[in-house]
Amino acid sequence: SFEQLGVNSTPTNKAVGKILSKLVQQFELAEKIVDEALENLHSKGFHSPDEKHVIQYLPASAQVPLLLMQVAVKVKVSPAGASHKKSKITRHVKPLFASSVVNAANGQLQNNPNAEAFGAWGYQDSCFVLNVKPDKSKYVMMKGKRYAISGKPLTGLADFVAKELNAVIDPNGVTFPACGDLRHIPESDLTAESTSKIVASLGGDESRISLRQADRARHGTGHSQEDMYDLRTGLIRFRVPDVVVWPENEGEVQALVSLA
Repeated sequence: SFEQLGVNSTPTNKAVGKILSKLVQQFELAEKIVDEALENLHSKGFHSPDEKHVIQYLPASAQVPLLLMQVAVKVKVSPAGASHKKSKITRHVKPLFASSVVNAANGQLQNNPNAEAFGAWGYQDSCFVLNVKPDKSKYVMMKGKRYAISGKPLTGLADFVAKELNAVIDPNGVTFPACGDLRHIPESDLTAESTSKIVASLGGDESRISLRQADRARHGTGHSQEDMYDLRTGLIRFRVPDVVVWPENEGEVQALVSLA
């Protein structure tokens, strides 16, 4: 306490003390949650996960600020942490799109402009926005700066789409929700033994295997209209794969096929 430190117990000091006490409680809870996530990963065959790997597997219902969770993860898997192990240097596969990151607090996909849009076509920073002028005329504009048409008003697009589809475009109408909630994606049924065998076939490189819901849902679907509908409504009619792997050579592919 402040009295034990020889500091006068003023209202300000008491308020600061309460804040510090709350932070300590939150960090202790964060450490407990991270420990449980590490145990879960170990049970699935991941014996030396890195920071990003642990963060991906934090529970969606955690009532702890993401920043504190990230600090707790760093502490737990740092060189001084019990779960840290040095792994050999490997050549990582660069994905076509940047990975989406899941918020541990609510299971929602976080915004990443360079990531592929989940449940939509293109990238997260690119989408068409319908605008209505004071005279009630409509124009469409693409967000972002990725394409030549980005930021330019497309005055005839809305009327063209309405005419071709014989549909009424109502700016006040309700559309499908943005796809981001992954809690309706079922958990993987892959056993720890099977996970370990797959990792071994990849030379022990755990960064090239994923049981994450976002990766499994994306690789279990294409980019058809039906796929987009299923992902955005949560009515999953497709089989979600249990695991996604990124082999680097023919030998690893053969090993994976043999396991299957």
